[in-house]
Amino acid sequence: AAELSIKFLSGDRATEVVQLVGPRLAQLRKFNAAAELYLNMDLIKEAIDAFIEGEEWNKAKRVAKELEPRYENYVDEKYKEHLKNQGRVESLVGVDVMAALDLYAEKGQWEKCLDTASKQNFKILHKYVALYATHLIKDDDALKALQLYTQHGAPPNPQNFNIYKRLFLDLINLSNTDGPESYRMWADLRNFLQQLCENMSKSAEANSPAHEDFEQMLLIAHYLATRSAAKGVEQLLSVAAKVSVSLLRYTELIHTDKAFYEAGLACKAIGWENMAFIFFNHFVDLCDALDDGRAPDHSDFLDTDIPFEVPLPTKLCVTVRKPSPPTRLRSTLKLQPDRWRQYRCHAANQI
Repeated sequence: AAELSIKFLSGDRATEVVQLVGPRLAQLRKFNAAAELYLNMDLIKEAIDAFIEGEEWNKAKRVAKELEPRYENYVDEKYKEHLKNQGRVESLVGVDVMAALDLYAEKGQWEKCLDTASKQNFKILHKYVALYATHLIKDDDALKALQLYTQHGAPPNPQNFNIYKRLFLDLINLSNTDGPESYRMWADLRNFLQQLCENMSKSAEANSPAHEDFEQMLLIAHYLATRSAAKGVEQLLSVAAKVSVSLLRYTELIHTDKAFYEAGLACKAIGWENMAFIFFNHFVDLCDALDDGRAPDHSDFLDTDIPFEVPLPTKLCVTVRKPSPPTRLRSTLKLQPDRWRQYRCHAANQI
């Protein structure tokens, strides 16, 4: 019917017949036949769509290129969409590498994503490094995010600064990371921040407020690495204690309860019981403040550079059993009741 109409009927009537027959041929999966009919009536877009529906991509591309070049981009977009829907990322790489990288990221195939991105350029690579790091941080895997930047470097891109800061905060507020076994993590964090600060000093961000913030983070990471290393050597335990006390200056970044608890433990380990008492006592105040919402007492630190105006944690970073404050502090110091009363009086006199 279509062939007869093309031969013997007027253009409009023949077109009407072909537009009726073409979709029916497509339903019968005779896509090439449908496309040929459309081409006979100069229905270029319909012919291209028929080839696309039959996945005859080369034919669709050739028709667009030779007869209607404005449809070339249309064919390309449809092909990309087809590859994405089919999950054929490797084929998509050769057509549109950015679309392929987005699909790898969407499917969680991060190793393939970064491997493909590394073959493009530094900017593209770090776009997907940042996306992966953000994904890891949301999954509470800041350590793996740190390893990611240790491997690929730390560009001074302002759009990455929130990622870097969140990575730093998540790591320094992890529990049970003050021992010598954590040295590698702290050293990696320090090296990452050092590289970042060096890169910033050579960029437009040099001496900016962000640069100063990261310099402070670098100092804290250096303290943490030093303390971790010192704890592995008995003769250096006093150094570890001094570093723990020094870290109290940075409780606007380090969780307050964690900083005071670790300082108390470090002082207790070398026999500085008066200082341990003060730090543990403030830790108890913080626990109580978290329960009843009142501000903790900072009067013990009036003449020090330990900051007062620091955010109260929404939950404790240090997980301990919570009996009454005197019992909790006494058990931490391992003192008997009589000795505890004597010690409280002695500590009060020292304060």
